[in-house]
Amino acid sequence: MGVSAEPGAGPGAAPESVIDPDMEALFDEFLGKELSPELTGPSAAPPLPRGRPHHFVLRDTEQRGLCLRGGRLVPTPLQGASADQEEIFSAVPNPHLERRRCPLIVGIRGGSQALSCTPGPEPRLQLVVGGGAAGGHLAMGQPKRGNPKAQPKAAAPLTPPPPRTVPPEERSRGGPRGRAPALPPRRTRRCWSCSRSCTFYKSFGGSTHSFEAAACPGAFLSTAGGQELGLAPPHGATGFYLHRR
Repeated sequence: MGVSAEPGAGPGAAPESVIDPDMEALFDEFLGKELSPELTGPSAAPPLPRGRPHHFVLRDTEQRGLCLRGGRLVPTPLQGASADQEEIFSAVPNPHLERRRCPLIVGIRGGSQALSCTPGPEPRLQLVVGGGAAGGHLAMGQPKRGNPKAQPKAAAPLTPPPPRTVPPEERSRGGPRGRAPALPPRRTRRCWSCSRSCTFYKSFGGSTHSFEAAACPGAFLSTAGGQELGLAPPHGATGFYLHRR
């Protein structure tokens, strides 16, 4: 699961498929053991997520960690105070996408912020704040990082506003035959578990891992340039070392 050529292996390198036991355990815990297609059937609904997210830190091939600075994830040498500022990532499976490609919803700060890809001619990586089903799953069992007093509060889940009550006098001024004027549509809760933009396909090359944006095929997480975590085409993809926490 989560297997492809390792980005950091160099041009033309295509190592054989490698099974990632950590990801297999995560998907089994959340979704149960994978059944063969003939047993599940093409119309089988995805199982309801369960279990706890995996927590880990990401290091690029230069052993730089990722620290949140000014709303951006910046690759930083882990020396001195920077070592305590390294972000811990949380990941849960997206049950609505192809399981064999290892689709993961990835967030930081206890799941209060999720990595998201904005599609377009030049795909852009951003951190989105919110809740919803996936935000709740990401928040479970979040390990403490550094000084707990310095931890930001998780953002409140997005909930729809209560329906507006139309007063009698407004009804009387309605349209033909006294019909009440149309109410503005209610906002619906954002559901990250169904959101392709917050999902990344993780591949494992035997030693490092790469992450491809599900909403932007061919766009991979990259620390190339050293300014901030962003997206790059396959030749610029970063192979990350993943350390469980």
